[in-house]
Amino acid sequence: AYLQYALRLGEGFIMVTGRPGIGKTTLAQAFLAELEFTEVVAARVASVNVEAADLVRVVAYAYGIDVEGLDKATILVRLKQFFIEQTESGKRVLLIVDEAQGLPYSALEELRLLADLQTDSLPLLQLFLVGQEKLSDLMQEPAMEQFQQRVIGVCHLEPLSLTDTRDYVEHRLRKAGWKGDPELTGEALLAIYEFSKGVPRHINKISTRLLLDGFMEQKHKLGRD
Repeated sequence: AYLQYALRLGEGFIMVTGRPGIGKTTLAQAFLAELEFTEVVAARVASVNVEAADLVRVVAYAYGIDVEGLDKATILVRLKQFFIEQTESGKRVLLIVDEAQGLPYSALEELRLLADLQTDSLPLLQLFLVGQEKLSDLMQEPAMEQFQQRVIGVCHLEPLSLTDTRDYVEHRLRKAGWKGDPELTGEALLAIYEFSKGVPRHINKISTRLLLDGFMEQKHKLGRD
């Protein structure tokens, strides 16, 4: 809901941060799946260690623009033309940049310049940055002041609580057709939480091993042991 509201604002940058395995990419994918594509033209790129010159090319390809053999200046012109066409047809243009903590300053500056493109004082591109906690630290650097001034919201994903971990495990099981067999005891769920520290990726891994062991031993009740 927070991201949907930010998108309706139509300007500024949104940052989503969190530790590895917390669900940032899953959140971005779910957000894209819920968009009304008659109103929004969206693209998602993963950008670890992409330099500025390559980033604009990656962005163009993400929107389906053929820029093979073109220089950077021409690519920027093509991108602006595309953004204007979408805006004039009543659509918002959204770019989600995943793993943004791996971008060098020059590439982040290139993103800022893209998001600064306007027509009739209306922004042509809205930017969502998704990255590890290092991204927040990066934004505090003096060189990022202009970028930071355009950030209108930050969403930091925290690990799941014990209750959320239980609900998450049971939700995943029900999605797979689980009807209570095997039973997961409270002690087992507490152990999953303690060892995973509430990180969904670790919860998935531990739960998978637990269920596999239970299947191999034909158990119908899975406890801490």
